[in-house]
Amino acid sequence: MITEMKSWEFNIAMGNNEYLAYKAISVRQPWAAAIASGEKIYEYRDWAPPLLYGPIVICSTAKPSDDLYEDEYEDTVNKEVNGCTMCLVYVDKCEEGETGLGQETPRWPNGYRYRWTLSNPKPLHHVPVKGALGMFQVPFNIVVLNEMETCND
Repeated sequence: MITEMKSWEFNIAMGNNEYLAYKAISVRQPWAAAIASGEKIYEYRDWAPPLLYGPIVICSTAKPSDDLYEDEYEDTVNKEVNGCTMCLVYVDKCEEGETGLGQETPRWPNGYRYRWTLSNPKPLHHVPVKGALGMFQVPFNIVVLNEMETCND
């Protein structure tokens, strides 16, 4: 049976070195765990993603948020899981905010310029990774799907 391959799958199968790593972003807890569980479907950034196809890896930052944990995510987050891979997720859409009175640059109500719509989170085994600002790469061989489909260790 022949199945249709997406372009990123084909390039990986053909050994294209550009595709031997996943693109990744760092997200602070509790939001990284909320994305992994599917509870948080929007990610806000001041920059648009450089690609809108294929999965990206969500990594939790080494330091959790200084803000108090949001009540809505209290049951989702494992506060001990920091500085590691959390899930694979697809960026389905990127929308620019609207320009308000006195604003030169379009913004969402929370002050960020872009809203990414995320879908189909696949929890990963929590493998330590050093994050970075912006989009960075995570080696393909450390991204391991969690077969139990949960984010709890």
